[in-house]
Amino acid sequence: MHFEYGREYEHAVRYFLMAAQNAATRFAYLDTIQLLQHALKLVPRINSNAGAELEVEVLEFLGDAHYAHGAMAESAKAYEAGALQAARAGLKAVQVAALTSLVRPFGLIDPKQGMAAIDRAVKVSESLGDPLILARTYMLAAGIRLVYDRWSKEDAERCAAAYQTICDLGEAGPPSYHIMMYAHVQALQGKYQEAFKIFEAGSPSMDDSTALIATFLQPVERPWHFFAWAGLARC
Repeated sequence: MHFEYGREYEHAVRYFLMAAQNAATRFAYLDTIQLLQHALKLVPRINSNAGAELEVEVLEFLGDAHYAHGAMAESAKAYEAGALQAARAGLKAVQVAALTSLVRPFGLIDPKQGMAAIDRAVKVSESLGDPLILARTYMLAAGIRLVYDRWSKEDAERCAAAYQTICDLGEAGPPSYHIMMYAHVQALQGKYQEAFKIFEAGSPSMDDSTALIATFLQPVERPWHFFAWAGLARC
């Protein structure tokens, strides 16, 4: 508020983001949403080039907060707005992240739109020239089709090949959501021990400051998933 009153809007937005993160770690999602919505009102007053990136960051966080609060339609709107703003600003990597985030709420309310969003993410990824982002997006896209549409040997092979590419690149592994989806695919193939290891390795650490939001982003869209993981726990 000090920076807002002093018309230092970029600093104000960054501190509102920090305040929102603090609220999220207390599971105070309504407070988180309120802080982020206020931050969005300040973004148009930022004169620097950082405004567009900050707006997308706020919108993605807002999508996370709505998801954690159970407001799936609002979550999807926030992610879609983030993807649109990223596209306008030419931030392709950020656009891919926003589009892949759309799968989370759409997995609960409209899987077809979720698959359409990941298809858009694939197209943007292919124009980036970043092999890691491309492999991550390929892996998630194949996994989404396998879980939400129908089983396909080709998609199962694409998913495994993309995961291997990520490992071969020696870079940071996929985000938690991608890993959880890949673990589900392994479980669907009867590879329960491997799936359980991937699931445990991909679960966000509670020592991570973002873990409280990330935990809610694990794919638990279908009731039978709970039974699947219960079965894995007994193996």
